Amino acid sequence: MLEEVSQIELLKTNPAYFIYIVAMGICCLGCLVATIVRAKDPMRTLMYADGMVRRWELGWLNFLLWIWVMVMSGFGGAVVASAIVLLLKLPEEEAKTWGMIAGTFSMQAGMLISYLVYQFFLPFHLRLPLSVEENSINQSTRKGLYFFLASMPVLFAISWGWQGIILLLNQLGLNIQLQEQDFVTTLMMSGSIPEVVSMSALAVVVAPAVEEIVFRAGIYRFLKGKSDRSTAMIISAAIFALIHFNALGFPVLLALGVVLCLAYERTGDIRVPMVIHAVFNLNSVVLILLQPIPA
Repeated sequence: MLEEVSQIELLKTNPAYFIYIVAMGICCLGCLVATIVRAKDPMRTLMYADGMVRRWELGWLNFLLWIWVMVMSGFGGAVVASAIVLLLKLPEEEAKTWGMIAGTFSMQAGMLISYLVYQFFLPFHLRLPLSVEENSINQSTRKGLYFFLASMPVLFAISWGWQGIILLLNQLGLNIQLQEQDFVTTLMMSGSIPEVVSMSALAVVVAPAVEEIVFRAGIYRFLKGKSDRSTAMIISAAIFALIHFNALGFPVLLALGVVLCLAYERTGDIRVPMVIHAVFNLNSVVLILLQPIPA
């Protein structure tokens, strides 16, 4: 498998990458084994235990109106921000990168503001707190880290399995070419510290906070009010994966979306899936930055 060979070569030639992968592997497997042993019946515990998240009893018309406002706010902000960057007349590559950064930030800001404003105008009985369980920041962080480490072996296996399927299909002559997200490619190729810091902050701080409020506290809770919990998890996770426009990472993002819903249900604290999401993105950023810049 080509992907496996490249990873093996990277492990052989990059000590920092090797140490990071081994340390993460040990921690992740340890947490996964501990979870299975303590749960005794892990699938029943994960999928059928009573959840803590309240349903968002919103009508379809109000829900679709919120989605429309959110999409328009997000894309409108992204277009304006990108246009402003173009007016600065930066060199072509810098303009492209900073346009993407400004556009992504503005899109996330538009999504968050639309959610908060919409909640403000809703009748009082339809406004739900983001969390139903009061945890300290330290408790939320520890729970989020544990969920992340315990789920990573599964996510990693899904990623390699998907890549293996693609390579097999290519060997059979289907010639499937799947590309990384533009954001990932830009981060990998960037040699500018301000660009790397800005993109990392977007990935690790801004996106996890905004997307967990929108997808878990918003879309998932609405769908839970219209269907059973498992269906709501899968549909909301699929939407979450689709909006990243990345066929290469779709199965992993789908699985991650389910993990985030499970963590939200098990803890009742929106900060827990925020931490999982943030650490997942941080792990991706670290792995990208540890790799050599492609020639």
